[in-house]
Amino acid sequence: MINFVSFLTDMFRYGDWVAERLTTSVKSAELQEHERVIWVFNHVVNARRIWLERVRDGSVSVDFNRILPLDELLDVQRADTEAWCQWLGEGGEARLESLCVYKNLRGDSYENKLYHIAQHVVNHTTHHFHEIVYLIRSSGHVPPTTDFIAYVRLNLS
Repeated sequence: MINFVSFLTDMFRYGDWVAERLTTSVKSAELQEHERVIWVFNHVVNARRIWLERVRDGSVSVDFNRILPLDELLDVQRADTEAWCQWLGEGGEARLESLCVYKNLRGDSYENKLYHIAQHVVNHTTHHFHEIVYLIRSSGHVPPTTDFIAYVRLNLS
């Protein structure tokens, strides 16, 4: 039987696979300077880091509005995935039921279960990466396959 830590780890690694495929596609379509593509990719990477910092110790040191170049974004994405997977593995399933108390970027206080936050990060990443797929397609190029089942077939079978 699969546990939720394994599931979330697979989902974070799937996000890396999509990020790598999108980076290659964006470069081949010569969209690495496209303002919306770069903003969306930065938004995803910055949000993932902010949530990681929140679940680790509640602090937020990342400037949500920072803009990094595409190659650097991919490196940060990979490093953050490793950090998320390590964090998930250290606490096990029991910790995922714990509450995380945090403040959003406006300073409003919230508390959510850790597994809800991790799932939110995965969903948020997937949503915005598929926005990049749309931008690639709307620029007249064929985007890469980013379906989860394609990732499973290639990486988990």
